[in-house]
Amino acid sequence: MGRTRYREVRCAPSFLPSTGVTWRFHADDVRDAAFAFSDHYLWDATSGVADPGSGRRTAVHAFYRPSAGTWSQSARMTRDAIETFSRNVHPYVYPHITSTEGLVGGMEYPMIVFVRDFDTEPRTQRVIAHEVGHMWFPMMIGSDETGYAWMDEGVNTFITVFAAEHYYPESTERAEVRDGVSDQAIDAVEEHAMGGRNHVVVTVRNDGDVLSPIRAVVTTESGGTAMAEAPASRWFGGKRLVNVEATVDGDVARVELDPERVFADVDDSDDVWTP
Repeated sequence: MGRTRYREVRCAPSFLPSTGVTWRFHADDVRDAAFAFSDHYLWDATSGVADPGSGRRTAVHAFYRPSAGTWSQSARMTRDAIETFSRNVHPYVYPHITSTEGLVGGMEYPMIVFVRDFDTEPRTQRVIAHEVGHMWFPMMIGSDETGYAWMDEGVNTFITVFAAEHYYPESTERAEVRDGVSDQAIDAVEEHAMGGRNHVVVTVRNDGDVLSPIRAVVTTESGGTAMAEAPASRWFGGKRLVNVEATVDGDVARVELDPERVFADVDDSDDVWTP
């Protein structure tokens, strides 16, 4: 695979400078910085094609402890992700990329990612690819990931599927994302007379992991409609049940979640309520 493995060793005292040394680092077009230090890391080095058109390559590094059992192929995983995204999204613009075994599940900074040693190699590959994907979203495009997290996490989750499937042709990543991607359901509907009108409370249940806005259309027996809706933030704090409300004239004949199918939903069999 064109990989060279190095083991970092303690420097002999005669090699160390007798006075303090200041290291200075410079990077163009980056928004943040991070470092990793350890006297136990193994260092695997290779390179990958960052621009398929010109053939330009980028340096690829992987640092991990010898005890990290799922990291033996981490340099290859990182290279494959860089090349896959460079082909499918946009050429990688930075001069190098480093994957580092760390304590967090996964975190990205320009040109370096931190991923822990997971229980299986496919899981480690998936997270390395996902964090490397953040070099495009938000790093290279410069989006506001604090204000608009969906712009990087959403798109990056999508492109991670292709990296997982390229590395593991039998990957189940696509199905797992889809079956996990959003699943809202109507849990209950209550009607209350209020000032000659009918106040409707729709309890929506989130059976998935995606926090999507709620849009429920309430239809009366006479054909009138009203929208009961709430932003995705209503799910914050781990909530699984959220109430949305509407007031209509007449009895309710039907309530349906997102009838225009604006949001993905893996199971629409529980998206409609009738009395």
